[in-house]
Amino acid sequence: MWKINWTLITKSQAKRVKKKHTAEFESCVAQIATAQKYLNMGLKIGGKLKFGTLRSESGGVYRVGQSGIPSPKETRIYLYFDEDSKIIHVVGMGFKEGQSKDINEAKKLVKKIREAK
Repeated sequence: MWKINWTLITKSQAKRVKKKHTAEFESCVAQIATAQKYLNMGLKIGGKLKFGTLRSESGGVYRVGQSGIPSPKETRIYLYFDEDSKIIHVVGMGFKEGQSKDINEAKKLVKKIREAK
C-alpha cells in the first residue's frame, strides 16, 4: 500500500499555503489522495496514472494543483513517487508565481532521496 510522506517540506511552507488559501490547499491534498488511491489499485506513474491536475515537471517531480475552486489562487504541491518503497513524498509546495524556484527545490530533494538509496 502506498503511503504519503509530508516530512520533507518545512512547516512554514505548509502553513503559508494552508493558512492563506485553505480551499486550494485542501483541493491539492484531495488530488494526492486520488493518486494514492489509483496507485493502490495497481496503476503506474507515467502509464495509466493520468488524471486531473497531475503533471510531470521532469526529474522525477510531479505536481498537483487545485481543482474545482472558483477564482482560485494557483496552488501547487510537488510530489516524488518512490516506486520501490511505495511512498509518495511531498517535496514542495507553493503558488504559480514561484513555481520555477519551487520545482528546482523539489528536484534537489528528489536527487537527495535517490542518492540516499
